[in-house]
Amino acid sequence: MKTTANQTDMTDSFCALLQVPANPDASKRHRMLNNRLAGLDLANTCNRCGGCGQYSFCAMYGSTCFGCGGSGMVAPKLTAALYRKAEALVESGKLAEYLTDLRAKTEAKRAADRAVNGVMTAWRASGVSEAYNWHKAAQGVPYDEEISDTVNAPMCELFDAVNKAAQLCDRNTFTYRLRSVKTAEERKALDAEFATMRFELAKQAEAAVAQIQELAKLIPAIQEKHNAKA
Repeated sequence: MKTTANQTDMTDSFCALLQVPANPDASKRHRMLNNRLAGLDLANTCNRCGGCGQYSFCAMYGSTCFGCGGSGMVAPKLTAALYRKAEALVESGKLAEYLTDLRAKTEAKRAADRAVNGVMTAWRASGVSEAYNWHKAAQGVPYDEEISDTVNAPMCELFDAVNKAAQLCDRNTFTYRLRSVKTAEERKALDAEFATMRFELAKQAEAAVAQIQELAKLIPAIQEKHNAKA
């Protein structure tokens, strides 16, 4: 019991030092602590998969390494010596840098996950589908054709571009690309590549929404022009 109590005290000390939020789920708390340690380069490379996070394939879990849960890193033993190393890194500002980067990546991932729906929502809210008849546009009716070509077609292109970019950095694509990763260095490079793509996707989606809103402003002018001709 004494050993268990000491381990609990050590875990609590590390969690406090590395600003791990309190969580009633002990397993989640440990994962967050391990991620903090890995972020400070204090975790160990998984000996089973060599740090790539992938091992033998099974139908239920794919090729996820059971030794590290797919992260490529395993938690070190929590000791007083490790605590002193962590404390020095915290004092140097490395934890603050890690947490800032983590928040940015988390927000970028959330924004990337919302990107396609966000652009589609803006497209629908533009009112372009109610402003013209696509069948008449196909027949060459001037008003409908102009709305289709000048407003709706560019909106469609913006949506398609964001949708394609989202597919390149979604979870399925990451999992597929992960299969070819063999080393810890390749895993880190892949993680960094996808983080960058998510940042860019979030910016692209934001720009697409703004462009759709600007294109929607053309509709009244086109309507007025054709009404004047009627």
